[in-house]
Amino acid sequence: MLVLLFTLSEYGQANTVLALAEELVSRENVQVHLCSFPEVQKRVDAIPTPTPSSSITFHPLKGPSFVRAAELHGMTSDWLPHPPSTKSSKVFKNMDYVFTMYSDEDYTSLIEEAKVVVKTLDADIIVVDTLCAFAVDACRVLDRRYIINNPTQAMDVVRMQQPWGKGFWYYPALSSGLPYPVPWKDFLLNIQILLIMIYTFATNPRMKALPASRKALGLKGGQPFMDAYYPDIDIICPAIEETDYPCVCPPNLHRFGTITVDTVPLEQSDPEMKAWLDKRKTVVIVLGTHAPCTEAMVRAFLRALLDYLPRDMQVLWKIRNKSDFEKLIEDMLGQGGEKEGGRFRIVDWITADPKAIMEHPNVACYVHHGGANSLFECCL
Repeated sequence: MLVLLFTLSEYGQANTVLALAEELVSRENVQVHLCSFPEVQKRVDAIPTPTPSSSITFHPLKGPSFVRAAELHGMTSDWLPHPPSTKSSKVFKNMDYVFTMYSDEDYTSLIEEAKVVVKTLDADIIVVDTLCAFAVDACRVLDRRYIINNPTQAMDVVRMQQPWGKGFWYYPALSSGLPYPVPWKDFLLNIQILLIMIYTFATNPRMKALPASRKALGLKGGQPFMDAYYPDIDIICPAIEETDYPCVCPPNLHRFGTITVDTVPLEQSDPEMKAWLDKRKTVVIVLGTHAPCTEAMVRAFLRALLDYLPRDMQVLWKIRNKSDFEKLIEDMLGQGGEKEGGRFRIVDWITADPKAIMEHPNVACYVHHGGANSLFECCL
């Protein structure tokens, strides 16, 4: 059996597809091929294979990766944070760019690249990440069956398939900051936010250009990332009922639970970290790759931890731009955190896999940014 996997190369987005590749390559008589941008090849090459004859064949795409396309738009990680949509319109502009990241020319070029891979390999099974829209369109042009891999919760897929129009009034709009279930007094506000989002996409000049190019290729219907649910396509996701919004889940949407790559045990990947975690109960803070901390955030976190963290607990905190706050950290904690008995370990990178950290029995709490990978790591 030959299996072809498509994914974007961005770290979090690729995780579940890489996990699928790792599991599939461990099966007998399964050939695994993975198509993505060159940025992810090192991670593919690092996937362990059970026998010398088993391997994952990588097929690089020439077009710009998602991050590279963002850079061409002048977008950086500093551009991402925003207030909730009830207090700012920036979220609509952010989503507008995310869903129209590729130019018409780049998008059609990526469709052609994906078509070549699909036709050449003639795979028995094709699995496409939900944001890899050009690969979905390539399969549609060639009339090939495929499976969608959605790395987030089921609600992201079937929101608008819920009975009684609940997608508009019962579940909070994305980035709205509204609670679940939406209070009756905010029904109209929630509906208004969703309608503004729809209008933003519908009137976007780049969005109008892409349908024209897709029509020229004979494609019908909405763009793949706009039509999240397809009744005739199997969809897999790492959620389980207990981690998702209560919802009606159609039979073609399969919630398999956490899908993660195997990890090297902590005692092998970072024995010094294991020894430190062995000391006492630990709070782990990892706020994602894309959102840089500010001085005010770091000061507020440290002040709260110093005031309220029990003396018999310690903190492991990953700050991507830690070098910006060395003086602040030293002033509040002392050199190396020794002012607090070495209870604070603040780093800009964690060598061990987050999953291996989470599996340590002394990890009592995981503070994260709400990303899907972080959430599902907590559920292991």
